[in-house]
Amino acid sequence: HMCSLKMAASESGSGKKKKKQKKAVFDLATFQSMDIGGGASPGALREPPKKMNSWADASEDLDVDETTEWLDRKPAFDKSVLPSAPRASTEHSIDLNQLPKHPPYTVYLGNLSYDCTEKDIAEFFERKNLKVESVRLPREAGGRLRGFGYAEVMSIPVLKDVLSLNKEFLMNRPVNIDMAGGRNQGEEG
Repeated sequence: HMCSLKMAASESGSGKKKKKQKKAVFDLATFQSMDIGGGASPGALREPPKKMNSWADASEDLDVDETTEWLDRKPAFDKSVLPSAPRASTEHSIDLNQLPKHPPYTVYLGNLSYDCTEKDIAEFFERKNLKVESVRLPREAGGRLRGFGYAEVMSIPVLKDVLSLNKEFLMNRPVNIDMAGGRNQGEEG
């Protein structure tokens, strides 16, 4: 790139004709290295800036604190109260008065993938060493899964373990697991 810089020619006297202005042509690097506004004469060249090969070269001269004291600091609060705490610390509480008198105990499964099958759900619980008696997945008239289902378990300890899996991932989705709100579950009649 070439840039032009107009340099004013000197005028002498007020009645004379103005002389044409001369143009000086410079390449871009020379133009950028010129000290136009400073105390030097308009055409004086200054030393071009150092050429840096990379950002790392430029950052070598910076004053930085390379200590690792911040690694030894204690956290400001107890992280076990966060939702991502281990399942044992967020154990699901069950109101035994709300449970049916006899098994099976029905658990609601929400946020299921439309591609999920009964076998997928059974295997999900088997991987956690939990025995689920049956799985039901309601479907629409066209056969597509409605996105929720039910599982039945036969004991309170297994029920507690199943409920503790709330928000565990099945087919890349966090499954909502809670007590089913059905009427008279587990009772004949």
